[in-house]
Amino acid sequence: MFFFGAGLGLIMPLINTMGTDAVHREYIGAATSLYNSFTFVGQSSSPLLLGLVFKWFGLGAAFWTAGTAALLGAAGIMVFKKR
Repeated sequence: MFFFGAGLGLIMPLINTMGTDAVHREYIGAATSLYNSFTFVGQSSSPLLLGLVFKWFGLGAAFWTAGTAALLGAAGIMVFKKR
């Protein structure tokens, strides 16, 4: 658990910095706000949604759903990333 927390503590500021570097200077506040909002929405909704998937379809389906959502999110970032 220590290593998970340490890794998360190291990577989250880097992700935030990447997000703010991708926008114009006047939109840094809005980018940070959106980043934090979506982070907390994901942290609060994913246990609820994946708990329902686990209850109805089992543990394997919950992992497949989470993995698919992560891949779709990564693909969306690659497609819509500012060049």
